[in-house]
Amino acid sequence: MRKIVLTIAAAIGGLLCVPAEADPWGSAKSYGSFVHFEEIPDALFLTGEINDGDYFQLRKAMREDEISIIVAASPGGSVFEALQIAGVIHDTGMSTYVPKQHDFLCASACAFVFFAGGKRLVGGELGVHQFYGAEGSALDKAGGAVASIVTQYTTGEIIAFLNDFKTPPEVYAKMFSTTDMYWFDATEKAELALGEDDPLFVAQTVLIDSLVDVLVATMPKKQPPQLLATEDPVSAKPNPEPAAPPTAAPEEKGFKITYDADLFGNDIMAKGVRDVSLSRCQELCAESTACAAYTYIPETRWCWPKFAVGSMSFKSDAVTGIKYGEGALPALPVDTGFLEYTSKDIAGFDLLPGGLPSTSLQDCRLYCTARSDCAAFTWVRDKQWCWPKSFVGPASDRLGMITGVKP
Repeated sequence: MRKIVLTIAAAIGGLLCVPAEADPWGSAKSYGSFVHFEEIPDALFLTGEINDGDYFQLRKAMREDEISIIVAASPGGSVFEALQIAGVIHDTGMSTYVPKQHDFLCASACAFVFFAGGKRLVGGELGVHQFYGAEGSALDKAGGAVASIVTQYTTGEIIAFLNDFKTPPEVYAKMFSTTDMYWFDATEKAELALGEDDPLFVAQTVLIDSLVDVLVATMPKKQPPQLLATEDPVSAKPNPEPAAPPTAAPEEKGFKITYDADLFGNDIMAKGVRDVSLSRCQELCAESTACAAYTYIPETRWCWPKFAVGSMSFKSDAVTGIKYGEGALPALPVDTGFLEYTSKDIAGFDLLPGGLPSTSLQDCRLYCTARSDCAAFTWVRDKQWCWPKSFVGPASDRLGMITGVKP
């Protein structure tokens, strides 16, 4: 036991003594929404939105490294994909952990991933909300691609999954009682923990927290980024002294720059990097091999590094840069079949009175595509809620939402 403790102490010391010029991001490997760092080879970080295909990416990472713990730091995403990932975690006996510092959170579908851990601990924030899946619900009546999720995973089956994960009954009450996000308090998070008396598991979480500190500290060259507090992005207020939008394109330096454009989702950091300049945002992306692109919001000085180039949507005054290598063209954005607008909401004209809860952005697109009477959709990121529209009415500004209109 003494030898184990000394080994752990040495590992933590090594992380804390990483020189300022070191770049742990340089050796990072991306597997869909997962990121692997050589500094802790048995840990895999789940970041950004849970997307279709992440289950297979997890399997790929497991073939290349012996993963024993999942760092759950995702705002949610596809319920179907999250349950498949959770099943693998449970069946292989992996642990799960939500880091305690830098406002890390695990919410919505990410909660399934967390509860699957044989040993689990919440240091940051954990949130759940209601999802529909029972027979006769809005999703059940919807048909098409969205209903296929309900067909395979009814409410009873999902509860069976959570029962296998030793999920306390109180969680179900929180999950079913509100359509808003319910954030567990400190006492509740302590009651959800498993294996906190295992010194090796606790040591793993200490190592992860140390690496997270290093990752955040080494992203900028001069000073660590100021991350947002755990506030709802919809209610986040702009910087009291916003910077004026740029009037000229920054030097490209390996980036294809597009104005009035946003790459929605695929965020490396769940809350981005706040209070930085456009040039610094581009530098952060250029310095990290895990970064494929960025979107910068001049009004709030908010930088969103991206691990992949997804769909491009219109957002007034936003600046998007897509990285490309020497002699290579930048990646092309995905064609979703919609004209999409970030931070826009169409009020009313809903095809379904209750919308489609617990629905990923891609499933929202597929549902609207499959219905001839669907003219547009508005998707709410934090609640994973899809609102198919029968008519393209007036749009209002709403952070945390994206609206797609059929061309």
